[in-house]
This record gives sequence, C-alpha cells and structure tokens, in this order.
Amino acid sequence: MKFVFDIDGTICFDGQTINEKILQALQLVKESGHDLIFASARSYRDCENLLGSKFSKEKVIGLNGGLFYDKGELVTKWHLGQKDFKDILSYCKEYNLPYFIDDALNFAVSQRKMIPFISSVDESGQGKEVTLSEMTYAIKMVIYLGNHPDLEEDLLVHFERFDDVTVSYHENEKCLYITPKGISKAAALKELDLLPYIAFGNDKNDIELFNEALYAYQVGNYQPLKQYSDQVLEPTAEVVASTIKDLLESFQESK
Repeated sequence: MKFVFDIDGTICFDGQTINEKILQALQLVKESGHDLIFASARSYRDCENLLGSKFSKEKVIGLNGGLFYDKGELVTKWHLGQKDFKDILSYCKEYNLPYFIDDALNFAVSQRKMIPFISSVDESGQGKEVTLSEMTYAIKMVIYLGNHPDLEEDLLVHFERFDDVTVSYHENEKCLYITPKGISKAAALKELDLLPYIAFGNDKNDIELFNEALYAYQVGNYQPLKQYSDQVLEPTAEVVASTIKDLLESFQESK
C-alpha cells in the first residue's frame, strides 16, 4: 500500500522537527514494504532539511503538487503561465502586498518579515533568494493579506477568472495560495500513477488528497476537512505514531 503524509501539522508540529516517535513509525512503514510518500506545501528544498537523510530520498510531492522528487532527484514539475504570473504580480505591486514565490529550488520574496512561514524557508541553504528577473518560472505563489483583509474576496474572485491558476485562501496564515490550474497533491499522485493510497493530513490543501484516498486520517480539528475524513486524530506525536503502527498491524493481520 502507498502511505501519503502531509508534513506541517500532520507529522511536524513546530515547523522545525519531526518527533522521534513518528520517525520510528515512518521507518516501520518502509520496513513493512509499503511505499512512503510525502506531500507538502513546502518546496523539496525545505522538505529535505526536515525529513533528513533517512526519508528525504523517498517520493516527495512539493509545493502542493507543483513538483515531484524521487530518490532526491527532480522528476517533474508544473509551473504558472507567464501571463497570469505577471498579472498577479502587478496586483501585488499595486496594493503593496507581501508575496513569496517558489521555483523548483530558489525563491523570491517581498516584505519577508510579513511572510508567516519565512523562518522555515531554505534552512539548509541549498537554494537562494533571487530577484524576479532571475526567476525563469514560478511554481507556487503565496500572497499575505493580513494587512489587507478587505481584499480577500475581491482577489479570490479576480484571480479565479484566470485560465491557468488555482487559488485558495488559508485562514490561519491569512495568505492566498496560487498554483497552476488543476495541480494539487491528489492530481500529482494521479499523474504519477501513485494510486491507491492511504492519506494523513490536516488542512485545506489536503481536501482533494482525502477525497481520492482509500482511507483518510485527519490530524487536528480543521472543520472544513472533516467531511472528507474517515478518522480524526489528536495532533500529538504519540497519537499519530500509534495510529500508523496500528494500521501496519492491521495490514499484517489481513495477509
């Protein structure tokens, strides 16, 4: 079976580390002969540092489905169209909105102190911050609206008219997430022929992942995700680790 794990809020609760109990449970997944897949909003650059040498060479879907790494190598990527990208940038400049943009390795940022997740970006120093002119393509764009909550609805409506982008608003971060049209964690798994799977996730960007899963474990109490979940878990390392181990035991018993 394929086991798919979101990272932040699912197996990582502080943005910096994964508890040893969960790491041990993930190792058991590997040792039991199941496929281990990580699917995150993070770039592979930032997943690699967090997952470490033991797990970063597994299959990793990054940037909410925008890129796929296997054995530490970039296999495929999808990116925003240049026209839509430039139009979105023009709105950021017009309203002075902080933004963060990822390509496969590097990133561009405006008003970095306002980006909620900036402390977990490129901690290993593998990528680099580049100017917009140095960024040949964009895979994912995040726009911070904490200083402009009145713009949320208007920007959502406006950007959703674009032909080639998908837009979602994340309430906790007060950010708009913009990705290529039709790209998501679930879409990447389909495209890469990584079905069927069991999913662990916690947030809005896991809705499609859960909707396509054989079974879906929700970590935490994010309300909009619950209708797609088969089981809700407390967001603690002990509960997540024991659930993974119990699931593995159930597979052994069914053989």
